[in-house]
Amino acid sequence: MSSWAKEACHDFDFGRILGRAEAIRRPSFEGWEGLAYMMPRTLSGEIVVALCLRPEDLEALKRDREFARWGRYVG
Repeated sequence: MSSWAKEACHDFDFGRILGRAEAIRRPSFEGWEGLAYMMPRTLSGEIVVALCLRPEDLEALKRDREFARWGRYVG
């Protein structure tokens, strides 16, 4: 588990043309089964979580009602 949830990355302002960051993502590195990575909280309070799962575990999570209540699979 790794978390950047408390980092204020969405406060970064890249100037008049680019403005504030809309999405913050982790640097690319090889994942491994069981890795969970929490991205910085958005201005509205949402947290994107990256999970490294086996295909069958991912399918089970997509069907899980409790997951669907609190989270959304985005691809």
